Amino acid sequence: MTNISIPLSAKLLEAVEKRVNDGDEESKSSLVRKAIQKYLDDKVFEEILLAQQEIKDGKGIRGDIRNIAKKFN
Repeated sequence: MTNISIPLSAKLLEAVEKRVNDGDEESKSSLVRKAIQKYLDDKVFEEILLAQQEIKDGKGIRGDIRNIAKKFN
């Protein structure tokens, strides 16, 4: 694993430490990893919702995916 250093405001640091001290999280690192994973999961979900909306708006691509992929090679 790679370590990074992230400056936090006093308010954020206090919130993180409270979660760890209350036993909600194993460590500060664990909480930050979970927060980053949640952010990434949320971004994927947003992209799916956007794709669904684009399809509803008629911006989707129809057809056999193999044939469509050939156009991009």
